[in-house]
Amino acid sequence: MRSVVVHVTNGNANRYGGEIVKRAVDFNKRHGMKCVPEMVFAELTSQMYAVDPHTLCLACVDDDDSVRGHSVSHIFDLYGYRTAMVYHLEIDKDARDETRMAMLMQGWDQIEEWARKAGCGAIRTWAMNKALAEIFSRHGFEAQSHVLMEKELK
Repeated sequence: MRSVVVHVTNGNANRYGGEIVKRAVDFNKRHGMKCVPEMVFAELTSQMYAVDPHTLCLACVDDDDSVRGHSVSHIFDLYGYRTAMVYHLEIDKDARDETRMAMLMQGWDQIEEWARKAGCGAIRTWAMNKALAEIFSRHGFEAQSHVLMEKELK
């Protein structure tokens, strides 16, 4: 049984890009991220097809060629410090254990390689829950004291 992580922003946008965009819009809705679905579609689609070097979209593809997980990462420069930020990391709940492991191991390897080649000093991510924070810790991430806060402007 095959489960591989495919670099969607590197020539596979025609095959998996539409599914990644759908998953990204759904992810944002489920996690309460305030975004306009049309903008997610427009921005991610253009980034994938233009092969934007500051965007990395990965798809975890199962043996029947269906997408079972995805990640979306972006690179930011702030005052001379370049950081890769993993915004989405999701694996279908009903995916086989080996599919989950492929996404985590191959996915992190690809994210780290991409970030290093881009000259990033760190990779950051959001742990949406304690279980995810534990997984990130096993991959070398350290909790920071920052608390994401938001004030809605009307």
